[in-house]
Amino acid sequence: MRNDLARLKLKQRLNKLASSDYQNLECWQELEVINKAQLQWCRRQLHGSNQFQEGDEESKKRIDDLNILLELKELKSANKQFYFETEELPSNYLEFKKVVVTAFRKDCNKKKRINCYLVSEADAEIILGDYLRQPSFQWGETICTLFGNKVRIWTNEDFLIDKCELSYYRLPKPLQDLTCINYDGSSPLSEQTIEFKDDIAEIIIDEAASIVAADMGDANNYQRLLQESEKSN
Repeated sequence: MRNDLARLKLKQRLNKLASSDYQNLECWQELEVINKAQLQWCRRQLHGSNQFQEGDEESKKRIDDLNILLELKELKSANKQFYFETEELPSNYLEFKKVVVTAFRKDCNKKKRINCYLVSEADAEIILGDYLRQPSFQWGETICTLFGNKVRIWTNEDFLIDKCELSYYRLPKPLQDLTCINYDGSSPLSEQTIEFKDDIAEIIIDEAASIVAADMGDANNYQRLLQESEKSN
């Protein structure tokens, strides 16, 4: 959806019968509130509820809506005594999806793909001390944790990590409009439209309008637009 059309739709949802009540919004403010709305929408879809098949991949609808945000990146670093700690997570990282690792043993040249399960940092020591659940090259299983904006893949001195690939949901690309002036007076260097499908863009604009209505104390518009955006999720 073109930026000029997205901004026009935002005004239409806010103005009362073309009364121009909200014409005092600056161009950069319109883009900023749409950026905030699309981030809120993304976080809500990723959280979801598995009970109602509303998690990030619990239905074909969610897969179709969110696959555009999936990224794959190889994370490099070095093996330590008990774990492999990666470099910092990508700057556009939003939410963890999975880690795929390739491992080897010093006494064996054969490399092997290892299933890696994300666990909480609090549970890591318990799992490492459990013979049936601890990292095992033979069974092709290990655990990982998120710590200090990095991924720790636990090896328990049983094997070494050769390659680590992170699948993650990235942040949605922020809107930029070459016809707008930024809040600091600078000009955008490139154009960036809403990258989601037009039907999702409509939902995001409804949510953006509800944010503006709430900020400006328009309770009627806020409730109406909020119900519309929630109903469409």
